[in-house]
Amino acid sequence: MKKNEISASSNQRKSFLSLNNHGDDSIVNLLPYKKCSEQGIIRKANIEYPQTPSKDLYQVFLSIKSTDLDSLNEGELAEWADTYTAINRVFSHPLKLVSLSRQAKATEPLRYWTQVNKTATNELAARNDIDRNLQIRETSLEVIDRLKSLEQTNTDLKFYFQITAKSKDELFKLVRIIKQVGGTKFGLDIQNKVEVTAILKRMANMNEEVV
Repeated sequence: MKKNEISASSNQRKSFLSLNNHGDDSIVNLLPYKKCSEQGIIRKANIEYPQTPSKDLYQVFLSIKSTDLDSLNEGELAEWADTYTAINRVFSHPLKLVSLSRQAKATEPLRYWTQVNKTATNELAARNDIDRNLQIRETSLEVIDRLKSLEQTNTDLKFYFQITAKSKDELFKLVRIIKQVGGTKFGLDIQNKVEVTAILKRMANMNEEVV
């Protein structure tokens, strides 16, 4: 994010710095961001025409699938590099690569083990296979504790492509182009409002420790 894109007043900055990561509408308190849909489509003021709504820009963040390049063989690494090169050749509009350290998340594993624990607890209440379900419940609780500890102490390095366009139609066209070229290798999923809020908050607080 360019320095001149952050033009909020001190009160607006304070409001933004107090954001949580639940996709709340406080994102609009930081200019030039005006609105973010639940699907993650951002509408922002054009810094060259800040008082002209018809000149507003539209923006999305596309997450890039994490890949351990050191673990790839020569052929796989060449294919990965060729895909990245192809994206930059085909994509003629400005394309910004954003890297951010983010608190580690274990949402899906936590959801799974919580359900395992719930099922075992229900089976115990029904007096079914007591020894087995006691062991399952104990194991699930241990795993849940480890996963929660991981979320509290670990951070991940996340990468995103930031795409900006003059209209929604143009934005969707650009997203289609980049996903056609690199979607299979890079993932390139549009981030929803919850994730966008977290990304923008992190971008505005780059010197703060990740907690």
